[in-house]
Amino acid sequence: MIFLDSSVWIAATLSEKGASAEIIRQAKNRELEIISSPDVFEEVTRNLNQKYPAKLQYFLDLFDSAGVVLVQPDKRTILRAKKLINVFDSLILAGAMKAGCEFLITLDRKHFLAPRVSNASGVQIILPGDFLRNYLR
Repeated sequence: MIFLDSSVWIAATLSEKGASAEIIRQAKNRELEIISSPDVFEEVTRNLNQKYPAKLQYFLDLFDSAGVVLVQPDKRTILRAKKLINVFDSLILAGAMKAGCEFLITLDRKHFLAPRVSNASGVQIILPGDFLRNYLR
């Protein structure tokens, strides 16, 4: 199971090329199981609606066709995640932790890719291209 950060969904929505889009294509073919949270869905929807409204329906179709399983993290898991990362990103990390995902795939190098976050959360945090190169090919 993999958890996709909102940055990956936005990248895949804006470009059908690249690692983010390839990961979602593989999920559409049921080669991967994607987990997400209502927070990710709301963030992507809000950002696309504000910045790229013409792409919103494409995202909704993409999300639906990928067979995404939504997981709502509980307060205890959110509190654990808040000790590892900033408050806003803690909701994303907590979703991956709650679902027991092996990977959280993100383009957010600044906040998520600190080794201590991955080590303490038990979730491998990785860029989309690195995930494809190291785990799917």
